Amino acid sequence: IIRIDVTGQPRLPAEINRENWGNLMTDVHLWQPVMEEICSAVGMEMNAGPVAGYPGSSAVFVVAEQAVIKLFPPIFADDFKVERAVYELLEDRVSAIPFLIAEGLYRDRIDWPFLVIQFCSGEPIRTIYDQLAPGEKIRIAQQVGMVLQTVHQTAVVLTEPFTPWPDFLLH
Repeated sequence: IIRIDVTGQPRLPAEINRENWGNLMTDVHLWQPVMEEICSAVGMEMNAGPVAGYPGSSAVFVVAEQAVIKLFPPIFADDFKVERAVYELLEDRVSAIPFLIAEGLYRDRIDWPFLVIQFCSGEPIRTIYDQLAPGEKIRIAQQVGMVLQTVHQTAVVLTEPFTPWPDFLLH
C-alpha cells in the first residue's frame, strides 16, 4: 500500500459542516483537480474525468475505471481510520473485497484523509435487484452471507476508541 501526502492549491471549502457537505460531495468540477493531483501522486493516468460515486458520507469518485478515490471530510475523519483498519484486517481473509492501492492525506485549507481503492466493474445491486430471478437473489444472498461470516469471525482491535459514531446517530 502506497502512503502519500498531497498538498494542493487552496480550492476546497475552508469549512465543512452537515449543511453544506451534501451539495459538495458529488460536485465533479470541484473535485476534478484534486483527483488529478492524487492520481499523479499515485502514478495513475487520469485519461477521463472522474465520475461521482453513490452519495454516502464521503466524496467518492471512480477514476478511469481503474480506481475509486474516497476523500473523508473533516467531520467524518475518524471514519477513515476505521475503514483503513477494516481493509487491513480483511485483505488476506476476504477475496471478494477490492484491495487498497494507496492511502494518504490531501492538504488544502483543511486536511482530507483519503483512500485509493481498486475499481471493481459491475452493476450495483440496487439497480438490478428487481430484475433478478428468485434463485439468483438466493445465490447472491448466500455468497454475501459467506463473506459476512468471514468478516464476523475476524477479530477487531481498535487502538483508539471510536466515539463519534454514537454522536452521529443522534443527529
